[in-house]
Amino acid sequence: MDYSRSPLLLRSSTAPFCSRAMLTYSGQSTAGTASETLTNALREREMFREHYWRTRPATSAARLHRRAVTVRQLLHVLPGERVLEVGAGSGLWTQYLDQVLRGESPIIAATFNQDLATTAAARGYRSTAVVATESLNAFASASFDHIVTSNMVGDKEAPALFETFHRLLRPGGNLLCFEANHASPTVWWQDKIQAMRGRLGLRRLPCSGLNTRDMKHVLRQAGFASATVFPFDCVLRRMPQLMSQFAAEMSHFVEHAPVVRNVCGTLTLLAGRDEQPPRRSFPNLATHVEFFGAVSVVVLCHNEEANIEPLCRSMFEMYRPYIHEVLLVDDNSSDRTAEIAKRLSTEYPCIRVISRTMPNGVGRALRDGCSAATGRYVLTMDCDFVETAPEFRDLFDKLHEGHDGVIGSRFSPYSVLVRYPYLKMMCNRIAHTVLRSITRKNVHDVSNNLKLYRTEVFRAITIRSHHFGANVETGFRPFLSGFDIVEVPVSWVNRSETMGTSSFRLLSVGPEYVSVVAALSIESIRNTWKLNTRQPHTKDKIL
Repeated sequence: MDYSRSPLLLRSSTAPFCSRAMLTYSGQSTAGTASETLTNALREREMFREHYWRTRPATSAARLHRRAVTVRQLLHVLPGERVLEVGAGSGLWTQYLDQVLRGESPIIAATFNQDLATTAAARGYRSTAVVATESLNAFASASFDHIVTSNMVGDKEAPALFETFHRLLRPGGNLLCFEANHASPTVWWQDKIQAMRGRLGLRRLPCSGLNTRDMKHVLRQAGFASATVFPFDCVLRRMPQLMSQFAAEMSHFVEHAPVVRNVCGTLTLLAGRDEQPPRRSFPNLATHVEFFGAVSVVVLCHNEEANIEPLCRSMFEMYRPYIHEVLLVDDNSSDRTAEIAKRLSTEYPCIRVISRTMPNGVGRALRDGCSAATGRYVLTMDCDFVETAPEFRDLFDKLHEGHDGVIGSRFSPYSVLVRYPYLKMMCNRIAHTVLRSITRKNVHDVSNNLKLYRTEVFRAITIRSHHFGANVETGFRPFLSGFDIVEVPVSWVNRSETMGTSSFRLLSVGPEYVSVVAALSIESIRNTWKLNTRQPHTKDKIL
């Protein structure tokens, strides 16, 4: 359906697509009574959800913002892709979606209450049209690349609703829902209260939903090929602001902890329409002229035959104007990685293959790759970052502000983690807590090998570790050397079966991490002591 040609679309004089726009459908539905029943249930849930978010504005803003960021990072919404928000209400969440998607992706905010639609349409949007509709059947099949909802799926309506979502999605489309976690004690207690209200003949609020197993089963029946459900958001509605800030900082730890994660009040449901989705065409995301032809991309490869080609092709599609060279550091792979890398180097002249021999090691590969880089900026990454490549633009945007370097952080409050190994996370968090407490540097994730630095930063530091501890060094030594390094949130999704296996082994890597963290802490203390002992002498000279 072409919304831009509808006579019912109210255009803004300042926005090309549909700022402050509202579209109304008559509600004539071919599905008859079943569609009306579904619409009535959605309308009731929309009103209940609206009340829920408005009663605690102090915590609602941050929680809605995080959900919007999660949509962008989990779905990797690209410019031009169409997004349908079901149950937009008064636009409380819509405004954050419009903001984090940068006005580059058209959003259709469907609401089932006319009064709420009027309020939502009055907000300022860059690329959002508010649609007041009486039925989702009013939308044409295969109209959207992504569908997002928040607290709109009930147990009775789920089968029909998921079937409708499947019909509306284009091939390769995705569904992302945030729903109540009925394993959470607070949600369980609310369910019991509503059940008691029903037995007493009082009005029962629409808070019933599905558990994880039932969600996956209903999605499969509706035709979705894949479904992932995981706990989300340990910030409760009635938390005091100070406590909610602490809970937000601890959110990743709580959301992945066995048993404890059940306290999270929300489940995130990510479903893919197709078993083998068609390959997406990536747009050009290179917008900063100062990076044109100036970036050396250092990619560490060890048995990455499944990932090396998709990563390189997506990088050239999205960031080709930035790329000065791509250095594929083959760390003595035993599969077809070297063969594929050489073939790519013949297809793309700016690709250079660095073939290493024994002994292996991430630190050794990093040293070889960074020392061979000739660009004015160096972007380091692992081969399995192919899924997060659209997020690299955030690093370039941040470096454009004038910093010396940017680290992609997996553990900031607005990062997204899916199936992150809990023991590995616990060790990571302990190590960073030690670094922060000793060095007084507010770092969240210096160990992620997604870093964009000015070349002089790498030239100024020494990578001593031979293995994964080098990632900690390249993240923290620039802080100790006085460089201006910042972090931006990124997503991390554990490898799928088609991406091969990681070479990271906690038992073998752990001792090295401990020694590197200890060495960096001692070095920081020594630097602080030297600085403090020099200051009185300097003051005496001045006097």
